[in-house]
Amino acid sequence: MASKVDHCNLALRKIGSKTIMSLTDGSTEADLCALMYDFVLDAELRKHPWNFAITEKELAPSTQAPIKDYGSTYVLPSDCIRVEKSPHLYKDYTIQGRKLYTKYETSSVVLRYVNRETNSQLYDPIFSEAFATRLAIEMCEQLTQSTSKKSSLYNDYLDYIRDAKRTNAIEKPFRNRPVGSTLASRITDVQILNN
Repeated sequence: MASKVDHCNLALRKIGSKTIMSLTDGSTEADLCALMYDFVLDAELRKHPWNFAITEKELAPSTQAPIKDYGSTYVLPSDCIRVEKSPHLYKDYTIQGRKLYTKYETSSVVLRYVNRETNSQLYDPIFSEAFATRLAIEMCEQLTQSTSKKSSLYNDYLDYIRDAKRTNAIEKPFRNRPVGSTLASRITDVQILNN
């Protein structure tokens, strides 16, 4: 699987620039990669609940008093990029800054979230392509002075994101709808018509 330098070189190849040996080799390309890599990675991880980056962690309540109308305060983990819906987290919550507030007073809460996954060995191959393309977009104008190349890369990026989301979604388990849902009533209507 791709390393940090591999992702940067994939991005540079997409632009048509020379590749790098390391992020500290002193070239303009390496300096740009070192500057942009973490920012672009965080943005791409936040956009979608990528399976490889989902994790759960039990949080103990903070000693800080909750804000008005909330019962408990929790500090978000330092690697939390995006909070996901979780069966362990009450639906009545809000996030302000790096704090999560719940309506209920609890001894702990299990938080499901997208973490700042830096182990590129875990990345989905399609995510790697999308991420490298986004990195290329961010570096393109400075390295090529070509807005048309940047526009072409953006179209490629959108294609990769569509593919990555579709593939990632296939891996998610099927969730049954509640019995009283519209779908359930339609199924019942079809069964009655077929009898």
